[in-house]
Amino acid sequence: MNTTVALIFAATITFSPLAGIIAFIITYDEYQHHFDSKKAKRQALRMAFFTFLVFIGVGLISGFGFNQIVSH
Repeated sequence: MNTTVALIFAATITFSPLAGIIAFIITYDEYQHHFDSKKAKRQALRMAFFTFLVFIGVGLISGFGFNQIVSH
């Protein structure tokens, strides 16, 4: 595996949870103005999980894509 690809995967593993946490904080802060506390937390958790999955997906796709480009 290429060093750059390993760095992409490391950044993905590091920043995806951080992106999820930040998405939860931002979403919960906004949703608490519009929903009760329980629904706001549930919606914010859904958004955090979705954000986490998107960041993981983008990181893995870019890592594998870069690996294919470099290896050919």
